[in-house]
Amino acid sequence: MRLCILENGHPVSAVFAFPMKMTREDSAGYSGGHVLAYYHILIPFNISLGGMQAHTLGVHKLDKGDKTYTAFPAADVGP
Repeated sequence: MRLCILENGHPVSAVFAFPMKMTREDSAGYSGGHVLAYYHILIPFNISLGGMQAHTLGVHKLDKGDKTYTAFPAADVGP
């Protein structure tokens, strides 16, 4: 996750992100099929494409035998 934030040009946010996994209920608006696990981060950052601010990252779950995962900024879901 920190690499995703760093790739968007925010090294300080990457260090102080402190990701917290969201519950299934809280993340339901992001992915109805729960394809990704979602994490809320303490310090939001601006995404390099589109200028939106991200407070949440989606992470592809690891398959058996995989050693890495991929994180993506997620658009915030409004009330």
